[in-house]
Amino acid sequence: MPNSYSDTPIASHTLAADQPVMEANFNYLANTLGTSNAKNGDHQISIGGADNNAFEGRHRQVCFNNRNGSEPVATSIADGVDSLLYSKNGNVYFSSSLGASPFQLTTYNAQANFGASPNGWTFLPGGLILQYGTSAVNTVGTPTTITFPMTFPTAVLSITMGFVNNAGGNSPAANSAFVKSGSVATNQFVVMNSSSGNLTNIYWMAIGN
Repeated sequence: MPNSYSDTPIASHTLAADQPVMEANFNYLANTLGTSNAKNGDHQISIGGADNNAFEGRHRQVCFNNRNGSEPVATSIADGVDSLLYSKNGNVYFSSSLGASPFQLTTYNAQANFGASPNGWTFLPGGLILQYGTSAVNTVGTPTTITFPMTFPTAVLSITMGFVNNAGGNSPAANSAFVKSGSVATNQFVVMNSSSGNLTNIYWMAIGN
């Protein structure tokens, strides 16, 4: 590295001779990776071992290159590495030396449709996607198509529904809705109303990947 010294320590030297050179190397690292560099203190390292000074051994941010090749294996790094974080195509993954499949922690722009709208979706760490919404339903025998806020990349794993009954009272047994057989796709599903006319809306939630 520039402005640093190599071949330190040297066996034939006294500690007093090598100590200033070693200190200069550490100061170079601290000033390069610490708060004084042009990248606004991306990394900080500790010289004195204390966690209360300018160079605290902490990170303000970590920059990842895109690992678009084979998945890394923690144990292949050696030196007792137990787990690691890496980025692939804009997403961050966690990998363990236990050999389990990589665990996806993020997805790019995961909350693009997660806000004031009654219909939306969000990403769940591990790779699952949760979508939700509410919809009016058509009269008995007429299908209602529910379009997901986003298309599931792979598959729909589960759909759960609850319905709103405007008949009042405590006995809505005559009012129900169901997912039409064969209608579930990665972008939509179809609801059938089998009520006597009092079912007005449904709340739904879908999980997929």
